[in-house]
Amino acid sequence: MSRYHQPGTNLYFENQMESIVFGMIDEILLLEAQDNYCICDKFRYDVAAYVLNQFRPSYATSLQGALYLNTAILDDSDLQVAIRRAIVTALNKFRSSPGCMVSDCPLVRRNTANAVS
Repeated sequence: MSRYHQPGTNLYFENQMESIVFGMIDEILLLEAQDNYCICDKFRYDVAAYVLNQFRPSYATSLQGALYLNTAILDDSDLQVAIRRAIVTALNKFRSSPGCMVSDCPLVRRNTANAVS
């Protein structure tokens, strides 16, 4: 997650939407990964970037602000549904061409097998 920290101070800011989106991506991948999706960082970051570009960032500059924003995001059921839909769309979009660098990627294996048959 990106966090900007002012050296020599306690000042920082962090996009809380990133934390929420990555948490949801990991949750969905854990539940549905098997051979459907890659779980490498490249795939996760591609999915996250696609999803995050569809939503407003939510920056916090303190722990209290981060907790407030996380609670607000998690309490908004319409936003939760929209984020999950965007994640599923992104997972399916990148599944066909994962760009994975991991030689044992299930998607690369499947795509190679489909190309051969």
